Amino acid sequence: MRRVRRKTLDEEVERILGCPSVREQEMHWERYERLVPLCGFGQLGLCCQDCSEGPCRVSPFDEERSTGICGREPEDMALAQLVRLVASGAMVQAATARRLGVEGWNQALCTVVELFALLHEGLPADAILSPMVAAAREGLAALEAAVAIRDERFGAPRVRAETWGMAALEPGRVNVLLVGPLAGEAALRLGHLEELRLVGSCGAEVVTGVPAAAHFGSQEVLVRGGLVQGLVMAGGCADPALRQAAAKVGIPVLDLRERDWPHIEQVLRAAPRAQNSLGSSSPAVVGFDGLAMSLNPQVREILGRLGKLVLIAGCSSVRETQNQAAVSAARAALEEGALVLCCGCAGYALVRAGLCSTQVLDVVPRTLSDACRELGEMLDQPAVPPVLHMGGCWDAPRAVALARALAGEGLVLEAHLPELARPPGWALAVALAGSGFRTTVGPILALDAHPGLLERLNEELAFRGGSLRGPGGKRDVGGDVG
Repeated sequence: MRRVRRKTLDEEVERILGCPSVREQEMHWERYERLVPLCGFGQLGLCCQDCSEGPCRVSPFDEERSTGICGREPEDMALAQLVRLVASGAMVQAATARRLGVEGWNQALCTVVELFALLHEGLPADAILSPMVAAAREGLAALEAAVAIRDERFGAPRVRAETWGMAALEPGRVNVLLVGPLAGEAALRLGHLEELRLVGSCGAEVVTGVPAAAHFGSQEVLVRGGLVQGLVMAGGCADPALRQAAAKVGIPVLDLRERDWPHIEQVLRAAPRAQNSLGSSSPAVVGFDGLAMSLNPQVREILGRLGKLVLIAGCSSVRETQNQAAVSAARAALEEGALVLCCGCAGYALVRAGLCSTQVLDVVPRTLSDACRELGEMLDQPAVPPVLHMGGCWDAPRAVALARALAGEGLVLEAHLPELARPPGWALAVALAGSGFRTTVGPILALDAHPGLLERLNEELAFRGGSLRGPGGKRDVGGDVG
């Protein structure tokens, strides 16, 4: 890789990427560099593909204000780009809820359909802002209902020390990567098979006994490196290159939606077993459930003394060193003495950076470390880490529930999603901003190029106590904690 000398903060992934058998294969980083420079019009939201009359590209440097063929203004184009991301993400969240049997999942879908209808009625941007926020909030509500059903069906998460990453893979067994928030059913059906080692990614983080071995940005590394011997697709965010990579190295790919469990079991048991150990790493403390914690008045009293809560969430990005922005944001929050909650691929990055460990208590402000030790005593632990991991992005309602409860104790709520990529992450970002969080997103927000529109969006969000900012409005997130 030429432009980014270090591809990822995850040392295990970096090491595997240096192996000769992997180094010659094209992955996220190489594909990104092949496309550089990316389309500047698209990054500013100034390329519109909403009809087949175009695409229309509007230059920000024209002396006279340009519009699309239909007369759409530049800021309307930029908002339409964000709307499509948010609406697509909310639809995926609604679909996940439907697959889990949530009644009323179609409420989110109806809100999204109405949003798309408004977008194509030629309305100005101001008329779209509130419906976009509403659609994002409906997607989050669908996930909240899905979390309740998942916990009832597969059990609520429990606090545990667990080794994550490639060190969770075991020699002598068939390592099977479960991808998606429906992984609980796969674990229930396959967990009794001694020859299988089940590991998870992108939604499987809360399943007890299924440690996470990758996030979205490192799934392909596991497959192309031959480190897993089977894939079970269980909804959610799966790398589009994953199936192609699996076919190349001869790894079976099984789809949970087929529900042919005898066939799935037969194929996985016939897969070759792993030969080599990938070493070891220190376990992280994971499995916190903000839904349960929010109902405990003692928890609210202890954490309510801290002044600020910061949620780190979202995806992973290869525009810069992968995981760097998420880890830097968490370290900066810890330096301020804020309680950090995390979920999604960004949460996985914090686990791999060692921040979901009680060892970090030695380098955070005293008020934060004292609160974590007091909370640990309540949970029959010596202490809890200052970064509480609450699952995948599909489990974001757990973190939001605790945040809302602590906001009642006077805590300031912040959210940082610095490596956004996938539509569900964008839907979550807008939902958080519409739920009282001062939300910062990255690595890019097209609305940064349209400050007037962004200001009007924040006026809409201010009614709910939140805000949305891109990298242009982001504070410095450097730091030396951890």
